Amino acid sequence: MYTWKYWRESRITFFSALAVAALFCILIFNEIFDDPTFSRSPTLVVPLVFLAWRYGSFGVGHDLDDNCGSYLLTRPRSRSFFVWHDWSLGIAQLLCITIVMNVLIAIAGHLLPVPGHGAHLIPSSLSFSAVVTLNCTANLLLVALVFGVTYLCTVLLKLKGLLMSAGVLLSYPLALVPIVKYYWPTVHLPNLLLTEFIRSTDGRIAAPASHLGISIVARAAIPLLFPFAAIRLLQARDVE
Repeated sequence: MYTWKYWRESRITFFSALAVAALFCILIFNEIFDDPTFSRSPTLVVPLVFLAWRYGSFGVGHDLDDNCGSYLLTRPRSRSFFVWHDWSLGIAQLLCITIVMNVLIAIAGHLLPVPGHGAHLIPSSLSFSAVVTLNCTANLLLVALVFGVTYLCTVLLKLKGLLMSAGVLLSYPLALVPIVKYYWPTVHLPNLLLTEFIRSTDGRIAAPASHLGISIVARAAIPLLFPFAAIRLLQARDVE
């Protein structure tokens, strides 16, 4: 029942994202990239961050701002049940979208030559599948972080938490990082996007970054703090 409810709320976003990915695939195979003025390496960060932010508003946080919040949280189910359902269903859909988009862009860069160079967009000592896997991992870690921050903020402030989460996420790269760099230049705050490659002087992929495994584990552990925090907030909340 609750699984179907979450799917009903999120399916339009899910299918819309896949439709955009399919349109991109059509453009690829119609050789739109023969135009040298067209960007050959479109970034996935912006659309994926937006989707993760949107998905963070689904589930319990949305229900608390609706008439069904009191109904759901007074059912004979623990509040952690709803949180983990939201997380498993949301992350599963975001994982599917992330993989599809990364694979399509990788195909574009791998199969189509860069105009004027006769080379492909992804020349690397790594295999094609390794490059795609590392890109998917990096994007998914960022997506999970954005999803976690937004989900926790919506549980805290209901749908008003969407604005709060946007402010938190934007203030880190646009305010906190420049301030720390200016006043404490020796302190280096981590980039929200995992730097998964070491790049050579010409900007091409050379090899995986050192300590890549440790970075992945650390960045995967941080988003897992948010559902536990959301459960604590829900357990302390009196639902009207």
